[in-house]
Amino acid sequence: MEPGKLTGPRLVAQHQAVREQIARCLRGFAAPSEDRPGLNTPRFKVEVPSGDPLYPWAIRFFVVDVIGGHDVGRAERLAWAAPMEVDGVLIWFAHAKFGVSATVYGVDTSEAAASLVADCMKRMGKAAPVVHRHLIEPLIKDAVAHGAFTVPNKFNFFFGMYSHLRSLSESSASRAKQADPISETFPNGSSTRFIAAEIAHEAEYEAIGALFAFFSLLEQLLVIGLAFGEFDPAAEPFSRFIGLNWADKFKRVVGLDRSEDKSIYDMLKALADENRNPAAHGGVDRGIANIHVHLHGYGAVPTSVNSDSTRSRYTFEPRLPRAVHPFADYHFFGASADGWEAVDTVLAWMKTGPLQGAYIYGESGLPMWFDRRSREELRDVIAAENLDEFLVRRSYLIDQASNMDW
Repeated sequence: MEPGKLTGPRLVAQHQAVREQIARCLRGFAAPSEDRPGLNTPRFKVEVPSGDPLYPWAIRFFVVDVIGGHDVGRAERLAWAAPMEVDGVLIWFAHAKFGVSATVYGVDTSEAAASLVADCMKRMGKAAPVVHRHLIEPLIKDAVAHGAFTVPNKFNFFFGMYSHLRSLSESSASRAKQADPISETFPNGSSTRFIAAEIAHEAEYEAIGALFAFFSLLEQLLVIGLAFGEFDPAAEPFSRFIGLNWADKFKRVVGLDRSEDKSIYDMLKALADENRNPAAHGGVDRGIANIHVHLHGYGAVPTSVNSDSTRSRYTFEPRLPRAVHPFADYHFFGASADGWEAVDTVLAWMKTGPLQGAYIYGESGLPMWFDRRSREELRDVIAAENLDEFLVRRSYLIDQASNMDW
């Protein structure tokens, strides 16, 4: 069976009670008994507001798969059109480029047509929760299990966010190095304000923000990269994959067998453990927390709590906080001049290593298809070194669909 399609009668429900509940909500709805009436029959076109729970696709599902109307097919600037009857009145629903409309035949006024369509939408809305739960959700579950879905591509969004925040951070760090203290004299004395420290803090905020965006960029790239390799969504649910952290996604998509990839993984882990993770968890390092223990007679005693998988340890020598600006002078494995050089090393690997194809695909901004046919086609074009032409064809198909230019 092709995923995402109903089998048997159009209205498929497991229990009689479900069928009866839907029928009560849609009393008076029926498949059309005739096509479009003659030209002399009064007709009024009504714009149909769409939104949760009645998006254009959901309206079509009601008309075609629940009520039993027929879709007459696509046309220029038209995604679908399907007729049905409501209390004996013929209505043609259509999804054109600028929204869904309903053409009502045989009523006397536009107000009567609008009232009938509004009542129709209201009754569909009442039936929507039952239809979603018992008809649509099983179809969606089956479609996802067969890979019949696409994933939005936000690579350029995260790359732009990372680049923007990194530029701000580097600019702030440069200004901090050049900023001189500001001294002020008052009648009762003087004060000195070390503005460089304030600017350095700003550089740190921006650097950590850039690092968050960079890891989001990495995870987006790994999601895209999943479709480039062997992946069976029936055996390995996509929901399970997206629930993995970045490290497990990396191991699943790239692996650690090659020394180059293992080195990149270690570098990413250092960037995460030393900078991103503490910021993501309220400044508490993984397994380490600096606290003040209240001991009777001694007051608040600075203490470090170190936890591992077996027990917790306490010491009266708490860890010192990290540098104000960890990227300004941070060495990874004794090789990199600063944290940004480590990030640049990872970026260079993304562009030339095992994720090279995924990186090019990410730059295209196109959604990623996960159905078997698309994934096989993708592997074929990679083997033939013809990815650019593939992306041009896919871009054309998306533009065609967006404009309903059939």
